[in-house]
Amino acid sequence: MEGRALLLSLVFCCCVLLGVDGYSNGKVTEVCGSMTPEHGVSAQTAASPFTVTTDKSNYTNGEDVTVTLKSTVDSTFFEGFLLQAREVGGSSAVGAFLSPPSGTQTLTCGSVTNSALSHTSSLKQNNVQVKWRPSGNKDVQFYVTFVQSKATFWVKVMGSTIKVNGTSSSTSAPAAAPLSVLLMICMYWAL
Repeated sequence: MEGRALLLSLVFCCCVLLGVDGYSNGKVTEVCGSMTPEHGVSAQTAASPFTVTTDKSNYTNGEDVTVTLKSTVDSTFFEGFLLQAREVGGSSAVGAFLSPPSGTQTLTCGSVTNSALSHTSSLKQNNVQVKWRPSGNKDVQFYVTFVQSKATFWVKVMGSTIKVNGTSSSTSAPAAAPLSVLLMICMYWAL
């Protein structure tokens, strides 16, 4: 009986340790929505030493955008990351990452193939560059979770908004407002 208790204790300890180990292989589709690593500790609240930038501030559907993840200090590295583009105000990944560079992989978030990019190992990096192709005609923003170590990570670090080319505010809305006011006045006087 004592041997059985020892075996159960060993199995329990292994399950607990494996459950908090994280995903050094970057297969993190379970957290696509929250983008929060399951490391058993809270995310950092201070500013991230890592950034996400793009080579464009405007895009046309089908036109590739270069996205760069970078350390603001050359001697600071990240071991893991999860990168997504989301429509402004949205919560789901959009578009597709193309030809993932060495040490990275694309993931399917929701049902959108190649809509996220992550690491494949805990190899330390301070610069990752990848192409992203939009799939719609809405403004997007890039979000990244950077993992510096198991206990040190930043969730949903935001890049700047990338606007769709050729969109402008509608000119019919201002013209409709005076017409609706006129109708209301006519209805008032008719009563």
